[in-house]
Amino acid sequence: VCGFHMIGTLPTFRGKGLGKSMTQYLLNKTVEMGYETVYLVASKSGEPIYSKLGFATCGEVETFALTNTSR
Repeated sequence: VCGFHMIGTLPTFRGKGLGKSMTQYLLNKTVEMGYETVYLVASKSGEPIYSKLGFATCGEVETFALTNTSR
């Protein structure tokens, strides 16, 4: 089993196929390495790209943030 976590691009580079290219590169590497299952943690905005590459939504992840660390 292999996992990818939050693949993304800067806003000025979105819509140019970079996210798809990066993900496809990683998928090719997982095949070369013999992985049979790949999990991906992604934002909702990336869902169209990942579904085109064969990923299917299998759950949701809660995100937590700590913004005040002065305590």
